[in-house]
Amino acid sequence: MKNMASITELIKQLRASTQAGFMDCKKALEATNNDIDQAIKWLRENGIAKAAKKVDNVASEGVIKLKLADQKATILEINSQTDFVTKNDQFVAFSNELVDLVHKHETTDVAKIEQLKLASGSTVAETQIHLTAIIGEKISLRRVAFVKEEANSSLATYLHSNSRIGVIVKTSKTDDKEFLKHLAMHIAASNPKFVSQKDVSADFIAKEREIAAAQAQSENKPKEFIDRIVDGRINKVLEEVCLVNQKFLVNQEQTVQQAAQAKKVEILSFIRYEVGEGIEKQVSNFADEVKAQMK
Repeated sequence: MKNMASITELIKQLRASTQAGFMDCKKALEATNNDIDQAIKWLRENGIAKAAKKVDNVASEGVIKLKLADQKATILEINSQTDFVTKNDQFVAFSNELVDLVHKHETTDVAKIEQLKLASGSTVAETQIHLTAIIGEKISLRRVAFVKEEANSSLATYLHSNSRIGVIVKTSKTDDKEFLKHLAMHIAASNPKFVSQKDVSADFIAKEREIAAAQAQSENKPKEFIDRIVDGRINKVLEEVCLVNQKFLVNQEQTVQQAAQAKKVEILSFIRYEVGEGIEKQVSNFADEVKAQMK
């Protein structure tokens, strides 16, 4: 019993010193006859130090994971540096377990999620570092969203076949599962930014007006017509970015609003995630990539 307690203490010390995962520390101590200094060296020699170096790498590929169960929906994005890694069995297992864990705990705070424990006993953060060391690429949870279904509402989700785009849509109560599915698919394909014009911020309109005015001036449009031209272009933008104004992909003769009204459904909100959106990707040539692999 005393020996077990001392091993546990050694693992705690090693984890505190190296930030390595529980299983990595356990293996390191077993391989070095419980010598802390040698265990630290072992961790460095076996790639854990490399994992630390990769923490600052840009991870702009990855997958979207979705779960709809128990009157709630969870969507999250897990990033890697290349899309090749998303087919890795360990990455797939981690992402599947992670979405289940997040769905259970109902939290969107990434920092808190990273401290939750997986079935292995390691935290999410430790497992990400461990996978980074094994796979050789930075693995990280980027963002999470969570939506509850109330008694007077319905939820639907859609995950594109490549797992790069995911959608949660919330509407007034309906049993029309086919319409909800088509609506979620439309959002995935058409990438609206808002449900309707009332959701569009004043800042968004102001920026778009500024862009439209600059374009009109650069095209040497008559000054007396610029305001009218800008208004027309703003209306065009709103048709593109507002979900209810878009032509419904299932029936191009209807807008989404008209299709929803025909089904007596009100669209309340939606969340659309696409892998890597908003992340500035690193650009490197072939020589740089080879050098990076040799480090």
